[in-house]
Amino acid sequence: MERILVVDDDDAVRKYVSLALSSAGYKVLEAKSGPEAGSICESETRIIDLMLADVMMPKLGGRQLAQQALALQPNLKVLLMSGYPNVSGFLHVASRSEKEPAEFDFIPKPFTPAQLIQKVREMLAAPVEIEVVP
Repeated sequence: MERILVVDDDDAVRKYVSLALSSAGYKVLEAKSGPEAGSICESETRIIDLMLADVMMPKLGGRQLAQQALALQPNLKVLLMSGYPNVSGFLHVASRSEKEPAEFDFIPKPFTPAQLIQKVREMLAAPVEIEVVP
Protein backbone atom coordinates (compact mmCIF):
# COMPACT_ATOMS: atom_id res chain seq x y z
CA MET A 1 0.00 0.00 0.00
CA GLU A 2 1.48 3.30 -1.09
CA ARG A 3 1.98 5.99 1.54
CA ILE A 4 1.09 9.60 0.77
CA LEU A 5 1.85 12.65 2.88
CA VAL A 6 -0.78 15.39 2.50
CA VAL A 7 0.36 18.86 3.54
CA ASP A 8 -2.06 21.80 3.63
CA ASP A 9 -2.62 24.50 6.25
CA ASP A 10 -6.35 24.55 5.43
CA ASP A 11 -7.99 21.85 7.56
CA ALA A 12 -10.96 21.40 5.21
CA VAL A 13 -8.76 20.92 2.13
CA ARG A 14 -6.40 18.57 3.96
CA LYS A 15 -9.30 16.42 5.19
CA TYR A 16 -10.95 16.43 1.72
CA VAL A 17 -7.75 15.27 0.04
CA SER A 18 -6.98 12.72 2.75
CA LEU A 19 -10.46 11.22 2.57
CA ALA A 20 -10.30 10.95 -1.23
CA LEU A 21 -6.91 9.24 -1.10
CA SER A 22 -7.72 6.87 1.77
CA SER A 23 -10.99 5.92 0.04
CA ALA A 24 -8.89 4.92 -2.98
CA GLY A 25 -6.80 2.59 -0.81
CA TYR A 26 -3.77 4.74 -0.01
CA LYS A 27 -2.22 5.06 3.45
CA VAL A 28 -2.40 8.78 4.23
CA LEU A 29 -0.25 10.82 6.61
CA GLU A 30 -1.26 14.42 7.29
CA ALA A 31 0.62 17.58 8.18
CA LYS A 32 -0.86 21.04 8.66
CA SER A 33 2.37 22.93 7.96
CA GLY A 34 5.63 22.69 6.10
CA PRO A 35 7.71 22.31 9.28
CA GLU A 36 5.41 19.53 10.55
CA ALA A 37 5.73 17.72 7.21
CA GLY A 38 9.51 18.10 7.35
CA SER A 39 9.54 16.47 10.79
CA ILE A 40 7.43 13.59 9.47
CA CYS A 41 9.80 13.04 6.54
CA GLU A 42 12.76 13.08 8.91
CA SER A 43 11.29 10.75 11.53
CA GLU A 44 9.40 8.30 9.29
CA THR A 45 11.26 5.02 9.11
CA ARG A 46 9.06 3.73 6.29
CA ILE A 47 9.19 5.18 2.80
CA ILE A 48 6.73 7.90 1.83
CA ASP A 49 5.90 7.32 -1.83
CA LEU A 50 4.36 10.70 -2.65
CA MET A 51 3.96 14.08 -1.00
CA LEU A 52 1.02 16.26 -1.99
CA ALA A 53 1.63 19.79 -0.71
CA ASP A 54 0.01 23.20 -1.03
CA VAL A 55 2.28 25.73 -2.70
CA MET A 56 1.30 28.67 -0.49
CA MET A 57 1.68 27.98 3.24
CA PRO A 58 3.02 30.14 6.06
CA LYS A 59 6.63 29.57 7.17
CA LEU A 60 7.48 26.91 4.60
CA GLY A 61 5.69 26.66 1.25
CA GLY A 62 5.26 23.49 -0.77
CA ARG A 63 8.12 24.07 -3.19
CA GLN A 64 10.70 24.70 -0.45
CA LEU A 65 9.28 21.82 1.59
CA ALA A 66 9.60 19.51 -1.42
CA GLN A 67 13.27 20.41 -1.84
CA GLN A 68 13.95 19.67 1.85
CA ALA A 69 11.91 16.44 1.81
CA LEU A 70 13.76 15.16 -1.27
CA ALA A 71 17.04 15.58 0.60
CA LEU A 72 15.66 13.21 3.27
CA GLN A 73 13.77 10.84 0.97
CA PRO A 74 15.37 10.96 -2.50
CA ASN A 75 12.79 8.67 -4.17
CA LEU A 76 9.86 10.77 -2.99
CA LYS A 77 7.48 11.89 -5.72
CA VAL A 78 6.08 15.40 -5.28
CA LEU A 79 2.74 16.80 -6.38
CA LEU A 80 2.14 20.47 -5.64
CA MET A 81 -1.34 22.01 -5.54
CA SER A 82 -2.68 25.55 -5.41
CA GLY A 83 -5.89 27.46 -5.82
CA TYR A 84 -4.13 30.72 -6.63
CA PRO A 85 -4.38 31.78 -10.26
CA ASN A 86 -1.08 31.93 -12.15
CA VAL A 87 0.87 30.16 -9.40
CA SER A 88 2.40 27.95 -12.06
CA GLY A 89 4.10 31.07 -13.39
CA PHE A 90 6.73 30.88 -10.65
CA LEU A 91 6.91 27.10 -10.60
CA HIS A 92 8.53 25.06 -13.29
CA VAL A 93 5.62 22.64 -13.64
CA ALA A 94 4.77 19.81 -15.99
CA SER A 95 3.88 20.67 -19.54
CA ARG A 96 3.81 18.27 -22.47
CA SER A 97 5.28 20.93 -24.77
CA GLU A 98 8.40 21.53 -22.69
CA LYS A 99 11.61 19.77 -23.59
CA GLU A 100 13.02 20.25 -20.09
CA PRO A 101 11.51 18.03 -17.38
CA ALA A 102 9.36 19.72 -14.77
CA GLU A 103 10.75 20.54 -11.36
CA PHE A 104 7.56 19.22 -9.74
CA ASP A 105 4.18 17.98 -10.91
CA PHE A 106 1.22 20.28 -10.25
CA ILE A 107 -2.56 20.02 -9.88
CA PRO A 108 -4.69 23.18 -9.71
CA LYS A 109 -7.39 23.54 -7.05
CA PRO A 110 -10.26 22.94 -7.09
CA PHE A 111 -10.11 19.34 -8.28
CA THR A 112 -12.51 16.45 -7.96
CA PRO A 113 -11.55 13.29 -6.09
CA ALA A 114 -11.49 11.47 -9.45
CA GLN A 115 -9.05 14.02 -10.94
CA LEU A 116 -6.83 13.77 -7.87
CA ILE A 117 -6.80 9.96 -7.84
CA GLN A 118 -6.03 9.84 -11.57
CA LYS A 119 -3.07 12.22 -11.16
CA VAL A 120 -1.74 10.34 -8.12
CA ARG A 121 -2.03 6.97 -9.90
CA GLU A 122 -0.16 8.35 -12.92
CA MET A 123 2.62 9.67 -10.72
CA LEU A 124 2.98 6.50 -8.65
CA ALA A 125 3.06 4.35 -11.80
CA ALA A 126 5.86 6.42 -13.33
CA PRO A 127 9.39 5.19 -12.72
CA VAL A 128 11.56 7.12 -10.30
CA GLU A 129 14.11 9.20 -12.16
CA ILE A 130 17.56 8.70 -10.70
CA GLU A 131 20.27 11.16 -11.63
CA VAL A 132 23.51 9.38 -12.47
CA VAL A 133 26.66 11.36 -11.92
CA PRO A 134 29.64 10.12 -13.99
